[in-house]
Amino acid sequence: MATTDCDNDTYADNYTHLCVAKGQCSLGQYSSDDEQRCVMTCPNGTYADDSTHHCETGCTGLYFADPGIPKCVLVCQT
Repeated sequence: MATTDCDNDTYADNYTHLCVAKGQCSLGQYSSDDEQRCVMTCPNGTYADDSTHHCETGCTGLYFADPGIPKCVLVCQT
């Protein structure tokens, strides 16, 4: 269930107070399907992907999902 009045394919951006498209959140934020809003830290089970600016369930290419951050990274934290 969405926590905002935004359409199902948009996300609430608390900085601009607008409903934005996937990956179009204000700088430093990621669109989250779980909450249908822009977040600074992705919810459990998802990872901030700087290439899509979205909270993804997994990382692609050369990136690894680091649950400690949670973010897609080239090198995991120790």
